[in-house]
Amino acid sequence: MKTLMSLVFTGLLCVNAQAAEMEAAHLLMVVTSHGQIDPQTPTGLWLEEFAVPYAVFRNAGYAVTVASPLGGRTPVDPRSLEGEEELDPKVMAILGATRKLADLSLEEFDAVFFAGGHGTMFDLPSDEAVARTVSHFLVRHQPTAFVCHGPAALVGAVLPDGSPAVAGRRITAFTNEEERAVELADEMPFLLESRLRELGAEFVGAEKFEEHLVVDGNLITGQNPPSSRATANAVRDQVEAARSARALAQKVALAHGINAWPEVAKIAFTFEAQLGETTIARSWMWEPGANRVTLVDEGITYTRDQNEAFAETDAKFINDEYWLVFPFHLLWDDVALTRSTEPEPVPGGTGTAIRLTVQYPAEGGYTPGDAYDLYLHPDHTVRAWVFRKGGATEPTRITAWEDYVTVMGLRISQNRPGPDPASFRISFSGLSVE
Repeated sequence: MKTLMSLVFTGLLCVNAQAAEMEAAHLLMVVTSHGQIDPQTPTGLWLEEFAVPYAVFRNAGYAVTVASPLGGRTPVDPRSLEGEEELDPKVMAILGATRKLADLSLEEFDAVFFAGGHGTMFDLPSDEAVARTVSHFLVRHQPTAFVCHGPAALVGAVLPDGSPAVAGRRITAFTNEEERAVELADEMPFLLESRLRELGAEFVGAEKFEEHLVVDGNLITGQNPPSSRATANAVRDQVEAARSARALAQKVALAHGINAWPEVAKIAFTFEAQLGETTIARSWMWEPGANRVTLVDEGITYTRDQNEAFAETDAKFINDEYWLVFPFHLLWDDVALTRSTEPEPVPGGTGTAIRLTVQYPAEGGYTPGDAYDLYLHPDHTVRAWVFRKGGATEPTRITAWEDYVTVMGLRISQNRPGPDPASFRISFSGLSVE
């Protein structure tokens, strides 16, 4: 999911209301580049942990890019080939020409899957591109999956605050018992289960060599080779749920008039906030194509690429335009989206509605780590808006969206009261579009 904010201010963004079909999902699969435990003992990728998920993803119609720390041929553990009567030449060709992970643009992908094999224990924990990849997908709430020894990629991964990526997360991996059963415990640089526990993970193991899957939000882990298909299926389910939510987000943006946005030369509005006994009012003239903003009350005009000189004013503008055209940010911003499949009770109101949840990455942007729940009318306009600071479970702020008007194709709610309107209300007046 790419950030489209730059397109907002150049007037280039347009969503085709007829574009019902979305592009195929694009998955990243990461494999090891390491092929020796010692000079006498070859290792590498465990073939089942790649081939089975790869088939699941391709059968779902996804585009798949395969990468490794070094790029080129990935070694395949000879033991994983035992009993294989015939190897798929297409799979082997893909493994013979992997992309170098550090060269990829991670924004192109909808999910990542780390296959296992003992080779991963030697190269994934210390590889910077691997750590960056894990953090990228985790903080963006995109499916981040590992099977067997694949969670070795989590060992060196940290979140933006510097904490281990696995701290406090439920997870599984090839267990200490399984490592001893295959008589390789003493050959490994560390025991994976033990290291993950040391890093603060809540490790959930099962019987050795039995299928076992653990899903903790967007963190998906399978314990061993027999868990490969279940792990891949969990990724597919999350990808499909995200695609459904993105399709709904497009409908919401369209319902609020995003197709009219490229024709907007100027939009004037007054943002008003009632915060108890305090009232805030700011009037703006926004010229998206010219990337120019005027704070009418103070006679300040600036272009937004000069926002260092006008940082304080621009911060106010960002807040106010965000409230004004929040539904467009569903497509403009780099966010993770989920939705309910059935109507849910509307917080602070009555009745039920379909919910669309917007989760921002933990770093960067206007509202890092925050979540928003939109409860929708049947025509996909917003009925109620719930803000959850830092992605908290309980609402931080609830507003109803009322008094919609249509101005040059833009559908805007002019009145957004909280449960107690005297304590909190956002409203817009003086709306005009050229």
